[in-house]
Amino acid sequence: MNIVKIARFLLFLPMICAAVSANAAWTYDSSAKTLTQGSQVIKNVTLSDGRLTIGDNKSNADVAGDIDLSSGTGYRIKLGDNCFKGNSSITGIKTGVELIGTGNSAFSGCSSLTNADMSGSTSLTALSSSLFYNCQKLKKAAIPSTITSIGTTAFRDCKELEMDVNDLLPSGLSGSLYRTFYNCPKLYGDVVLPAGVTAISGDFAYSAITSFRTAEGSVLATIGEFHGYAEDATFNRCRSITNIVFHDTIKTFYGKNNHFCDCTNLVNITLPGITVPSTNVVSGGGGTWGNTFRDCAVLTNSITIPDDVDILNQTFDGAKSIRGMTLGAGLTRIGNYNTAESAFTDNFALEYVDMSRATNLLEIGKMNFSQCMALTELTIPDSVTNIGESAFANCIAMTNLVLPAGLQRIQSSAVKNVGKNSHCDIWWRGAPEVPLTGLGTKSSIMGYDEGASYRLTHYFRIEDFDYWTEWASTNSTYITLPAVAKKAAGTWKDHNNKTQYIKWWFKNQGYTIILK
Repeated sequence: MNIVKIARFLLFLPMICAAVSANAAWTYDSSAKTLTQGSQVIKNVTLSDGRLTIGDNKSNADVAGDIDLSSGTGYRIKLGDNCFKGNSSITGIKTGVELIGTGNSAFSGCSSLTNADMSGSTSLTALSSSLFYNCQKLKKAAIPSTITSIGTTAFRDCKELEMDVNDLLPSGLSGSLYRTFYNCPKLYGDVVLPAGVTAISGDFAYSAITSFRTAEGSVLATIGEFHGYAEDATFNRCRSITNIVFHDTIKTFYGKNNHFCDCTNLVNITLPGITVPSTNVVSGGGGTWGNTFRDCAVLTNSITIPDDVDILNQTFDGAKSIRGMTLGAGLTRIGNYNTAESAFTDNFALEYVDMSRATNLLEIGKMNFSQCMALTELTIPDSVTNIGESAFANCIAMTNLVLPAGLQRIQSSAVKNVGKNSHCDIWWRGAPEVPLTGLGTKSSIMGYDEGASYRLTHYFRIEDFDYWTEWASTNSTYITLPAVAKKAAGTWKDHNNKTQYIKWWFKNQGYTIILK
């Protein structure tokens, strides 16, 4: 009987030994500078003041499998900068209470790493920059609740990381975040940003989060800036997000690049001073707002542009549901005069644009308000000198359009189909001797449409016209309106030497219009 028991024990002995070996403590060899556990050997490990530091990746490229540092070394442990960076064979990492620090890029680019469990490292208070950057097979990660700071790009480009992002945002987190979860397309959740976070920039771009709000007591003051650099795409292409709520603590919103671009299901954003009234004056970070709300197709807010923003460039292009816009005092240009970098194209629901404070505005670029089919009236500041091609084309509900007194150049089809569904008064407040140039040689500022109905007012009024064709001529540069109101017809040769006809009804005194 005893012989049988001994035989059974010997049969299972290898398995028992293997299990013990797998969970045995690590052994440190100070002369070889190695940590050893069974067949696992970690090299370039130095001891100083009772702390082990695992050195750079050059010595540990051959470390493979699951690394379990939670089983103990008898020392405090720090992961040095780049210690396992680029390793292609590590599949898992588990750390325990002995871990007190992580170096920059410690596991960056570990291409086979699928699981990282640091939840037992309750002495750890910070995650280093780029800690798991570009670990493209990482599926799960756990961090301790003791974490109060997370370094830049800590989980960036972890494309298989599929979990609730709140599990990686401990309630005690504070300070600035920068691209923490950038391009983690499988991260999900209704994000509650911890109250102590002061700045975010690029952190949730390309993720699958469904909502975002700042926690009660939030001190978040800055969106889109990190250590002096104005960035960057904080929620860009979060196509599942529907609602964003910030507390009234925001001081600066750097709208330069793509922050909410392509958030195609975003219905509402509460950003005091920008989307909702606030006594808090919000800086726009200066310079250009580019693509900030582009293609936010269902966003219904009205927007106020801060006074220190000077250029809008494709900022609201394709934001089809935005209802209203108030421009800031510092704005100098909307879009681009020569290229179709329009700010408001296809804003179908846009009902009003308040330009009353935009007294420094000089240029309204090409196609800027084209297809704004709900826009009914617009008064352009007298400071504007240039209006680009098709700038207001197909604003079919427009009833009143006031062109600026300082207007010097207006390109072709600028008001094509304006008021087509309503009948529009177009007023120009400029002196009659001011030349309007740049009307083009192929179409007038009115375009070709025969069904539109306009009245152009400038001490004279064109009540109606039943046919409008090209406003261009190689033989004549002036048309003088008659001194008394009457029906008049005129012909000229256009640039193709084709005879063109036009009928006008005029009122009041006539003045010269320069055609070029």
